Amino acid sequence: MEFTIFHTGSGGNSFRLKFADDVQVLLDAGKTNHYNAFNDFCTRGDRVSNYAGMLISHAHKDHAGAVADFERVGMPRGVDAAPQLRVGVVPLVHDCPCNGYIIANTATREACVFLIDFTAIVSPRNFFTTLRWLVSEKYKVMFAVELSYCEFLYKKMPIEQRVGLDRHLSDEGFIELFKVVRHYCALENIVTLHASGREILNKGFHADVAPRDYLIKYLKVRLGAFINIGQNGMTYKF
Repeated sequence: MEFTIFHTGSGGNSFRLKFADDVQVLLDAGKTNHYNAFNDFCTRGDRVSNYAGMLISHAHKDHAGAVADFERVGMPRGVDAAPQLRVGVVPLVHDCPCNGYIIANTATREACVFLIDFTAIVSPRNFFTTLRWLVSEKYKVMFAVELSYCEFLYKKMPIEQRVGLDRHLSDEGFIELFKVVRHYCALENIVTLHASGREILNKGFHADVAPRDYLIKYLKVRLGAFINIGQNGMTYKF
């Protein structure tokens, strides 16, 4: 199973999930002044025929701005084109209707948990029941989950710099989520989303661009596991 971060952050989001049987899913299709998922798709020479379809988390333009462009060239919403895929919707708390997804491949026994732009899971009991079932059925599970800002630094920032961050998941929120997740499965297949990509361009010490080395060490100490801090343009293999 592979997870590719084409681009992530407030400037635009788009990802690719690829299973062992080569079935691919496009996750989010942002379009902003900084990044256009459809233009990036065309520049790569990618093809709609390579994908079972696309899943979109919510309507904000940095996640869904390019959806109409993809639909115009025949990219389907949903993954009905691949009968081996099953998708569970995970309602999330954000400032607009927002969904995460659990995408399971019944042929390869692989599953991806994709959660982005949220502060909490609406129905955690349902989420963990599904996760427990996947593990009991011997699925390999990977997690692509938002980590948007450092809570310690957030509390030290001027009020004007905090705008919007509290609609997202902090490092402490991420840790609390995975403290529960680890009761169901090992924390060895994780990649973080959203603020990660900004670190490459912005060297400032802000809450949403906490140094990558710090995050890697901090999360490893707190969770006892290595966490992939996601970067734009990188593919992670699990």
